[in-house]
Amino acid sequence: MSSVIEKITLYDLLGYAIPGTVFIGLIGWACVMRWDIDFLEKYKDYTGYVIAVWLVLGYVFGIVISEIMSSFFELFIKDSGWFQKRSAIVGNDYKAIAKALVKAGLIQNKKEIQSMNDAMKYMTYMYSIIQSDPKYNRVHNYASLELLCKNMAFVFGVGSIAALWCIKECRILIVLLALFLISSFMFARRWRKVYWKKRSYTISWFVDKYVKN
Repeated sequence: MSSVIEKITLYDLLGYAIPGTVFIGLIGWACVMRWDIDFLEKYKDYTGYVIAVWLVLGYVFGIVISEIMSSFFELFIKDSGWFQKRSAIVGNDYKAIAKALVKAGLIQNKKEIQSMNDAMKYMTYMYSIIQSDPKYNRVHNYASLELLCKNMAFVFGVGSIAALWCIKECRILIVLLALFLISSFMFARRWRKVYWKKRSYTISWFVDKYVKN
């Protein structure tokens, strides 16, 4: 039970709370800059309450961001040439994967798996089985990192829009735009890398669990 709680905590903190709080911070900063609000002076006697509300809203907004990015991924990114780089899992033997799937009771006939695309249809099931085994719990860390990078790519993308909206000084705007856009791009690249790495390890460990052991 304790290990489950630890996993949920890691997943929530990395994937939802951090991007959500950063997002609210960026939006709050943009509003303060746009309307010249003396926020710190106005609410200095309620710092504890403000932080508590910020953290709670950050978690909520983190979930919303994740849902937005998941929908955006399915509609525009998943099948794009930029994202479809499966070199990390090409080396897996799909015959061994088929054998493991049969032993796990997920398929009846090995011939159902003739390619890596066939194997990918069972990725959700393989991941569910693997993450419940303490021997392979590191795959859960990859899932947390994948979620974090995906959501942070969104946050910094919105940050660039916020900078355009609230910054009037040209030089400062250029610096912030460059910072936000580069950060968004780097998180997106990292998201793609971890996305396929998680799937590669899931397949390898799934085969290891049912075939090699």
